[in-house]
Amino acid sequence: MNDLERDLHELFDQRARDVDPAVLAPDAIIRRGHRRQARTLLGGALAGIVAIAVAFAAVGSIQRSDGITPAGTNDLPARATHIGGVPVTAPAGWTLIDDTPLLNVVSTFTQSCSFSASGTAVDQNGSPVASELAPEPSSDCTSAARNLPTGVPFLQLANFELPLMSSVCDGSGGSPAPLPANGVALYVATFPNGMDSATLLDSCPGAERYASMSTTHANAYTFALTTRDGSIRLAMAAVAVAGPDASDTDLAVVRSFFDQTIFGQRNSYVALDPESVAPAYVLAAGGTAQESWRLEAGIKSYAADGRPMPASIFVTTASGAETATWDATLFNSEDFDVVGDQVVQHGNLAGGFTGVDVTGPDGVVTHADVYAWPQDLLSIAESQAFDKAGGIWLATPPREGDVSWLEATGTSPSPSSEPSPDGSPAATALDYHQLDSGAVVATGNDFGTDWTLTDTRGRLRLSVGGDEVEFISLSPGGGTGRDYAGGTLWIQREPLSVHRMDVSTDVAGKDILAVGKWMPSDERAMGNDRVWVIALPGSGQGYSQVTGELAHAWTWPTTSPPNAGDVIASGGDTQISYAMRWTDQQCPTIEITESLNGDAGTSDCLLPWDGSTPVVGGLYAEHEAIVAITGPADMLCDVGSSGGTVAQVGPWADTGLCLLTVPVGTSVTVQLTDVTGRPILGALGQIGVSAKPGRLNIVN
Repeated sequence: MNDLERDLHELFDQRARDVDPAVLAPDAIIRRGHRRQARTLLGGALAGIVAIAVAFAAVGSIQRSDGITPAGTNDLPARATHIGGVPVTAPAGWTLIDDTPLLNVVSTFTQSCSFSASGTAVDQNGSPVASELAPEPSSDCTSAARNLPTGVPFLQLANFELPLMSSVCDGSGGSPAPLPANGVALYVATFPNGMDSATLLDSCPGAERYASMSTTHANAYTFALTTRDGSIRLAMAAVAVAGPDASDTDLAVVRSFFDQTIFGQRNSYVALDPESVAPAYVLAAGGTAQESWRLEAGIKSYAADGRPMPASIFVTTASGAETATWDATLFNSEDFDVVGDQVVQHGNLAGGFTGVDVTGPDGVVTHADVYAWPQDLLSIAESQAFDKAGGIWLATPPREGDVSWLEATGTSPSPSSEPSPDGSPAATALDYHQLDSGAVVATGNDFGTDWTLTDTRGRLRLSVGGDEVEFISLSPGGGTGRDYAGGTLWIQREPLSVHRMDVSTDVAGKDILAVGKWMPSDERAMGNDRVWVIALPGSGQGYSQVTGELAHAWTWPTTSPPNAGDVIASGGDTQISYAMRWTDQQCPTIEITESLNGDAGTSDCLLPWDGSTPVVGGLYAEHEAIVAITGPADMLCDVGSSGGTVAQVGPWADTGLCLLTVPVGTSVTVQLTDVTGRPILGALGQIGVSAKPGRLNIVN
């Protein structure tokens, strides 16, 4: 571990120690709009949890949807972009590193303090004894500029595989990244405390050699980044290094960078995202100098056990500022952005998937580019889970389209082909048939009762015992349970990528209690989904196990009022799953069931609707905030999951609930409405929430 890795690890470790799950911390917020994919699970009368699944692209080397280029060989395309306002073009196959997040981390000053104070006299039992009043403690602190011979790295460009946590220049006594004999690299840094060009060149092995190979015999070019009002001014310098066998073609790349008009003058400063904290590889880029996007792969944070957490990163530039969003998922995920006039759809791929097709409303299919996680990033993370991840995808279709995931075989396999992790019965199809109209009808017998389930254009019709008929509407990822004598019938709609759905008695999914069976959906409405049915015998608690998802806690049957320990709602997103559990204090709490990012904890009791003001509560962890908003019984929300009352107990019988997850570093505005969709409660009915580590900022 080098100095930079150690500094970052200490930073994240300190943040983790300072943060505890909280219930409410109102503060000012910054609203950041971003579109996300949601999924919902329903439990009892309460709509479960919506997962705001943020997923973004990055990494590896480009390939079309017929396969993933192995990590470690850089076949990246040429990338022309602006990083922090600095224009740079990376030729195909070159490594480009965005180091600007280090400006949020590296301290440019040191502080020393001396303290004076008087102690308190105590007796042998440790009790204070009478004495004259002691003077107040005092301190005297001085600050001094930190010596940064090579400044703070801003970006690096190299024709070789440059490690993410290394630099071609190092003036701190460490070891710079090895320079191959044919290597050529560019180092750009900012110098908050001034620059000495001789010291800088001495700290960059190969800098003098580049100067000798240059037609101008010069190196270390300077420029400045400033705001219009001059309130921010960054002194910048760029240095090139070269090995003895560097080719003229590669040297010309650096010369073209130095030929830009930015040098020797002031240039527009672009505000950096304050939440970014670690370097990242730039894998793809697009847009203009004013409105642009970058696809990156780097480290978002460190997990509770100390492991670095790789993440795909999507950075946009608009109105003179950069905004970064992260995704560390290992599952199929999807997100959508419009940057300028360009549509960008992107996300991560689960293991076993090799491509993505995006089908527009006009039927035009765009094949996504697929990237593998960079080998150096995986080596830093030391995570076997990421070694098996499918990669990252990106597409720029003419218009937003529907996403189809392509498995290694090119088609989605039958669910029955998926092996069971512990040798329990494999998933099989229900007894179903398709009508001439296209509707799909499945029949079964569970708990001694016959039932029929019909999917007609996406609408489910459930008939039990030949008489009882109910209509159910479920979006992909949504599920609901129906209780009968002898057990509970759980029905859930999932995409074709899901080929197992079980219920286990443990979070890890080793002790399987019930195995789901499936039926295809009516292709006229859904087509890319399956409907799953699980028969849960008697009563109990367990955890759902769905392909590519975290475990979700369940309790069956639904009891009203709930018993202490009952799960009344369950859900999550690609990073965490959690449950709302009823307690013996006659109130619900929220607890994290499983997480990939190290989040854990249980909230305090939520507060019911008091008849006047919505109450915001929940569980706020290091990486995710689980937000609960209580309001009128008929309240709905335009974001997240809502509908129905919490429990038929005291004030909870008149309390509606909105639930949503908000990743740290993002903001969401929630509009409370009535059942017709009309806003309610005036200004109080619009609530902005911004998640920070261990806290939530809210405004009305």
